[in-house]
Amino acid sequence: MEQTPFRPDLKILLIEDVAITRKAEEAMLAKLGYTNVFSAQDGAAAWELLNNHHKSRRPFELVISDWSMPEMSGLELLKKCRSDERFEKLPFLMVTARGEKGSVQAAAKFGVTNYIVKPVSPETLQEKINRIFGLAGDGMDKTDG
Repeated sequence: MEQTPFRPDLKILLIEDVAITRKAEEAMLAKLGYTNVFSAQDGAAAWELLNNHHKSRRPFELVISDWSMPEMSGLELLKKCRSDERFEKLPFLMVTARGEKGSVQAAAKFGVTNYIVKPVSPETLQEKINRIFGLAGDGMDKTDG
């Protein structure tokens, strides 16, 4: 896999229904140097953002999504993305408290790019983003965050 240099302007969509957790993850991404982060409180709001930004010809380059949310879960959003040719290859990082093997397998079945089990640390988040973009290893890593 070709290596991609770190890009602070990587366009990221962060989806988390718990406001305090969303703010903490936004702060974590900012601390890691990412400057182009948008957020949504659930999968339905995220789907609207994905569509609007795609229409503007400035699509998102990475989705970081919680699994359990009202309206539309992270897994439902993942399925929707993978069934739409515009988003079928969009890197999708699932962040969840679901660490059971069955949950990891379900996310993998629907094409998740990588997976983090909460709680999230800045180091683990950066490592997973690096893996997704070919900076360290490749393929889905099934270890905890």
